[in-house]
Amino acid sequence: MTRSRTRRGFTLIELMVVVVIVGVVAAMSIALFGRQRQRQQVDQFALEMRALLVGARQVAMSTGTPVALLVFPNFVTPTGTGRLILYRDGNFSLFSAAAPINLENLDAAAPVADTRSEVLETIDLADGLVIGPATGQGPAAVMPAPFNGIAINSACPFCTGAAGLGAMVFMPNGSVTFQDRNGPPLALPQGASISVTKPESQEIRTITVAASTGAMLTLKWNPTP
Repeated sequence: MTRSRTRRGFTLIELMVVVVIVGVVAAMSIALFGRQRQRQQVDQFALEMRALLVGARQVAMSTGTPVALLVFPNFVTPTGTGRLILYRDGNFSLFSAAAPINLENLDAAAPVADTRSEVLETIDLADGLVIGPATGQGPAAVMPAPFNGIAINSACPFCTGAAGLGAMVFMPNGSVTFQDRNGPPLALPQGASISVTKPESQEIRTITVAASTGAMLTLKWNPTP
């Protein structure tokens, strides 16, 4: 006698379980992709900023004039918050209050240069990137010796002027000084750092710059609690 076999289909519950599993996997994939994209955005801007600093140092040494990276972390632009201006100080007067154009009266919205000086580049932060976080790599974060004198627990240790203004100045001899207003440089003999982040991603990149040599290092670790 031949037995007939009945092919069993999926039940509604089984189909619902499959749908839920597919949904969870899809959500995890989307979240992972989003995090990867955010990481790439932070990495890319950190690379661009480091290239800007390397270029500034090279221009200063080749022209024999200081080149300053002016940081306006709170300046609101059409694409976000934060503006970087690269300024070649041909008159050696950018930090003199008596100069027609100086650090404290330079208009970040429409920067112009004094005679023999020039605005080399203006870069705006976009895609939700900002100079930050406020504690840099974390309140307790420190650099290992011999770089432990460079603070990395602030978004920008030299950005302490009006509205967070700060400047990193590459000198013709390869050294670097730091300013937050007109007048003498800040007392940062070891160097300083600048951090960039995309807040929702918790990704932080910090570039440290040694004062005596202009040597740079990019830090990618997460903040210390």
